Amino acid sequence: MYQRILVPVSSGPASECGAREAIRLARVSGASLRFIHVVGKSASGRERSGFAGTIDEYLALLEALDRECAVIAAGLRELAEAAGVNFDVVLRSTSDGTPCEWVVAEALGWRADLIVMGAEPAGGVGLRPGSHGARILQSSPVPVMVISPRVCHS
Repeated sequence: MYQRILVPVSSGPASECGAREAIRLARVSGASLRFIHVVGKSASGRERSGFAGTIDEYLALLEALDRECAVIAAGLRELAEAAGVNFDVVLRSTSDGTPCEWVVAEALGWRADLIVMGAEPAGGVGLRPGSHGARILQSSPVPVMVISPRVCHS
């Protein structure tokens, strides 16, 4: 069975659904979880290197992203502690590489045996082409379990 489950997370409902499923899997298998949240180059839809705005607007964006990371980490901590599973939270903020590359690197470095992630289906089937989830699925060196938000609402 799985011993190390990596869970890429963001602030969306699909991500929470994936995290909840990973927690359930860890609880029954005794696996350790590592939640990872990566803020990459295209944070909030803007390339950091090509940010069009004032320095104050840029600093405000970075502050907002830091607050978002703290909220995500606190929510994950609450869910995992309530379930009694072993976990840690890794927060990465980088302008070097994509979130997909950081997730794959974390999977290799931590020796994960599974990645569990929530994803919004594209047109009812699969992942949106070009999304971070689709890129992780295509480049992962370990198995990936993709959880549809419909699973959480059924």
